[in-house]
Amino acid sequence: GIDSFLQLHLSDNENVGAECRYLGQKSENATENADGSLLNPVTGKLFLSRSQLKEIAAYAAEKNVILIPEIDLPGHAGGFLSLAADADGFGREYAEEISGDYEGELDLSSALAVEFAREIYSEYAEVFAGLEYFHIGCDEFFGGTEAQIISYINGMADFMEEKGFTVRIWNDLLPKDKLTEISRSIQVNYWSYDGDSQDDEIKAERRAYRADAGTLQKNGFELLNFNSYYLYFVPSENYCTQENLDYSVSDITEKWSLTKWDGNNGVALDSAENIIGGAVSVWGEDSESISDETILEYTEKLYAAMKAKIEESL
Repeated sequence: GIDSFLQLHLSDNENVGAECRYLGQKSENATENADGSLLNPVTGKLFLSRSQLKEIAAYAAEKNVILIPEIDLPGHAGGFLSLAADADGFGREYAEEISGDYEGELDLSSALAVEFAREIYSEYAEVFAGLEYFHIGCDEFFGGTEAQIISYINGMADFMEEKGFTVRIWNDLLPKDKLTEISRSIQVNYWSYDGDSQDDEIKAERRAYRADAGTLQKNGFELLNFNSYYLYFVPSENYCTQENLDYSVSDITEKWSLTKWDGNNGVALDSAENIIGGAVSVWGEDSESISDETILEYTEKLYAAMKAKIEESL
């Protein structure tokens, strides 16, 4: 059989979707809605309490689903920076001091910013203690030097491994010429070679710098195939039609495989060595008008198609 996992993305540039006591987002200070959801009265954003997170983890275990929490830093830090700006003991000046040159990023040249990230991971390591995996993000980050990025990845991975987790990251920040400096214990979610940029110059620059899936494979890294062309689902009114669902399912069934990694460019690895899984990713930024039932229906069918193709390769 196949082990199923759920990667729970709990932070982005707009919001921290989980209780963060370190920065004052606490269940006891929240407004509780009629449906039991919690609203931060300062930010106006919803978040999950510690008890709700533990309930999700227990339910996943009951269903034999491996739960993988994801806190995405050092990019996508905007939600945490906003909390810090409004939190007692931190404040706007502190948030600005640890912010990088690009919006929503931490400044990796700042020891204070790195310690800020470590404190955040420490809190969630406690909340999710006992789980096997933890995803620390590391995608879509555009600041920092190569040396700072490598130091951050290895340091934060070591920190979370000491807490008992196997650590996963996205592939964005792994330089092809410096892979010997990256810990092999880190598992890599490979979603895109070039971040799906529409700018040819940026795409070429990223492909010249970043490690492709084959290079990571040959260098002993364990990979998970998150191919963003076939396996990304971004629910919206325009997308959620029967025609689009049928096309996506047939596209996975006919063209995708566990070894096909570079979008729909036809590029495949020579073998599935070190490829330890694949995933359908659901991103909800455009889903406000879409019902839970619709999202579940689409996800279920895309997942079934992906799972069937993986089973064929076993």
